[in-house]
Amino acid sequence: MKQPEQSQSSVDAPAVQMALDLEMGLWPRGRSGLLAFLRHTLTRFPDHPAVRARLAVRSREVADWRDGGLGVAELIGQKRFSPFDALDFTDDPVHHHAAARQYALTRFLRAGASMPGCFPHEPPALKPVLRIGYLSADFREHATSHLAAELFERHDRRRVTLFGYSLGRDDGTAIRRRIVHGFDSFVELGECSDDDAACRIHQDGIDILVDLNGYTAGARTGIVWRRPAPIQVNYLGFPGTMAADCIDYVIGDPVVLPDAVAAHFSEQPVVLPDSYQCNDSTKVIAAARPLRREVGLPPSGFVFCCFNPPHKLTPAMFERWMRLLQRVKDAVLWLLESNEMMAANLRRDAAVQGVAPERLVFAPFLPLPDHLARLGLADLCLDTQPYGAHTTASDALWAGVPVVTCLGRSFAGRVAASLLTVLGLPELIASDPDAYETLALHLANHRDELAALRRRLSANRLSAPLFDCGRFTTHLETAYEVMWAIHCDGGGPRGFGVVPHPVRGRARA
Repeated sequence: MKQPEQSQSSVDAPAVQMALDLEMGLWPRGRSGLLAFLRHTLTRFPDHPAVRARLAVRSREVADWRDGGLGVAELIGQKRFSPFDALDFTDDPVHHHAAARQYALTRFLRAGASMPGCFPHEPPALKPVLRIGYLSADFREHATSHLAAELFERHDRRRVTLFGYSLGRDDGTAIRRRIVHGFDSFVELGECSDDDAACRIHQDGIDILVDLNGYTAGARTGIVWRRPAPIQVNYLGFPGTMAADCIDYVIGDPVVLPDAVAAHFSEQPVVLPDSYQCNDSTKVIAAARPLRREVGLPPSGFVFCCFNPPHKLTPAMFERWMRLLQRVKDAVLWLLESNEMMAANLRRDAAVQGVAPERLVFAPFLPLPDHLARLGLADLCLDTQPYGAHTTASDALWAGVPVVTCLGRSFAGRVAASLLTVLGLPELIASDPDAYETLALHLANHRDELAALRRRLSANRLSAPLFDCGRFTTHLETAYEVMWAIHCDGGGPRGFGVVPHPVRGRARA
């Protein structure tokens, strides 16, 4: 009997995948040529979802929007479009859940099999001290560590014993050493298989395992899939659902995780009373603020800034920023230069939209104290959508720079709104993109109002709960204790809110 004809895409699928795997390793060293390779591959396999998804993602990383959407919406939920990348392309939590669920099923369920490993756990019993494990590939010079370092130090050892499980390399930095010292036990698992890593966590008798990666770079979800701990939590690193049966809870707050958003999470919501984001109140701002000319800024005029990575930038948001520059004649836009292609592409697009390319100023990476010091030169920070500022927003606020944001529909697009709410600056939260643009323009043209906002921010920084890590830690420990009490009751995980505690510690300048 004649066999059905196979398409060229299906015949050459292994070859395409080999090429994509090669591209993954070479990308940082040859972005221009590899983008050309992906575009050429797409001409040969126009319906190949992996090629379309990879080109969409790589183009966004260098702010090259000439390929358009590439039909990204229909790719979300397919196995070649990662849950993390989905956050960049849509604000719809339905799509975020679809992408995460498809990824979990494809990656961790082989041929309909159940979990590859499930450790037996002792019958639960109430205990005075819980054994908490934090699992991360980012115990190094990374935003997660800069946010969470004081949290680990602040944990009350009368309530918890703390285990750090590192999946990444030791980069020899000061923040790495501080992180290591913040734990009661620090274990290197980077060289271990998923089975061996899960076995070690189980042998340590961890009650609650907190995954700080989710579906971000360096994640080892195969470890949590083996369920080495009876309770497992999604926190901080990945602002979306993991849609995986092995994760019981997600940590949020009333702004990032309202009912309408939580409805699309497979995890049970734990709602903290202030912001979900832990912050280090000991972050040092370098004493010497640089001069504007030393960082490439003009000697006078208004400075809009956005230090989000390029994958969060979108053509629609950039058009709004260019309109702001057209209307605020003495303004510049200050951006983080993640790579040379990004800067060239954005300058080209600025010129196309009638804005002189030199009005875009690009800043290199600096050590955090120096970066926070230069941030103070900015007048107003502009957030992105659909994936907004997280650590970059709290950095700007710590440095005293107001942030204008637009309230999104998903967790990833509501973080800056959460931070501003806790700081008592809700008027900086716009309801939609048009209101966002109007608000930014108004503040740039009414600088006395902006100056008043800066004064309020400065006053609230050390009195509002956002940078009170002692208070935050108390709330988080209470959340862990409630999770454990629910577990001991014999029922499955269920969502709950944490009742506010009195202030335990104050933020330090």
